Amino acid sequence: PWRYSDLSDLDEAERDEELARLLAAERAERFDLAAGPLIRFALIQLSAERHRLVLTNHHIVLDGWSMPVLVQELFALYAHEADRAALPRVTPYRDYLAWIARQDRTAALATWREALQGLEEGTRVSPREGGPVAATPEPIRLALDEKLTAALLQQARRHGLTLNSVLQGVWAILLGRLSGRDDVVFGVTVAGRPPEVAGIEQMVGLFINTLPLRIQLPPA
Repeated sequence: PWRYSDLSDLDEAERDEELARLLAAERAERFDLAAGPLIRFALIQLSAERHRLVLTNHHIVLDGWSMPVLVQELFALYAHEADRAALPRVTPYRDYLAWIARQDRTAALATWREALQGLEEGTRVSPREGGPVAATPEPIRLALDEKLTAALLQQARRHGLTLNSVLQGVWAILLGRLSGRDDVVFGVTVAGRPPEVAGIEQMVGLFINTLPLRIQLPPA
C-alpha cells in the first residue's frame, strides 16, 4: 500500500517536526502476519522538487542483503518509467525452497542432537515470564575508540580469528559469568544463500537463519 503526505506548505521547523513524526509512526506501526501485505511505501513531499520515499517491511519479507538489490531494481524501474522489461531475469524464490526440500533432514537432526547432547536447557540471564510481549526493539550502540578497535583487531589476527568470533567468545564468557554456568548456548544469525542455487545473489527474500551456538567454558 501507498501513503502520501504533503509537507511542502510548512516552514522548515514545522516540516522537520512533522517528518520526524511520520517516520516514527511508520516504524512503530506493526504488521499483521495473517493479513499482509508485509511491505508498504510512504511518499512524503518536502517541496515542489523534493520528495522522500519511505520503505517499511517486515523482516520475513527480505533480509539485509536483499535491500540494495531491491533499491537497485526500484531505480531501474524509475529510470525506465516502470517498464518491467528493464529488469534482468531473476531466479524464483521457489528454487531456493526446492533446494531446502532436497536437504537430508534426518542427518541434520542427528548432527544437532550430537552437538547439543547433554545440554538441558537454554542459557537465560532473566527469568522466563508468560507469553511473548509485543515491544519495539531498541538498539544499543557502543562506540569504541580507534586504539581499542586496533587492539581488538590485532588480537583477533594473532589467534587467526575473525572479530565476530572474538565477540561471540566474549559474549559466551559473559553469559557464563552471569549465569554461573560453564556450558552456554545462544542464538547467532547466519547468512543462508547457498551457492548451489544459481543467481541467488540477486534474489530478494529472507535467506537468513538463527542457529544455536554452544560454547563450553572450562575454568582455565
